[in-house]
Amino acid sequence: MWCSAGCLAANLIAVGLLLVPHRAGHPKNSKRQYGASLRSQLHTQQRCLSERASTSAQFETGRGEGDQFLSEYFLPDRSAFQALLTELDSAASKNENRPREHAYSTEPVEGSDSLNMMTITAAL
Repeated sequence: MWCSAGCLAANLIAVGLLLVPHRAGHPKNSKRQYGASLRSQLHTQQRCLSERASTSAQFETGRGEGDQFLSEYFLPDRSAFQALLTELDSAASKNENRPREHAYSTEPVEGSDSLNMMTITAAL
């Protein structure tokens, strides 16, 4: 956020330098000032561009890591119920229990539009 404000301030200063009336008797001075203000503006724009590129790269890294986390620790909606029941039945069989009735419910996760939490109650 500060980069945008800094870029705006630098641009306003550069525009102010360009619009200041120059002394008529010193054309070399006005050209130098103009060149200096253009170089200053260019430097400021390049710095802002590199900061934005860095921020963009950080967002892309975060998005990739978030997607990887979701695919590793969350089940897809279509197969979640069946996968969990299969795992519960398998665990019950290993412990010599017989699975009986089961009930499940899903609730949306607070703060998320796409995630749900599933609660399963199973009798053995």
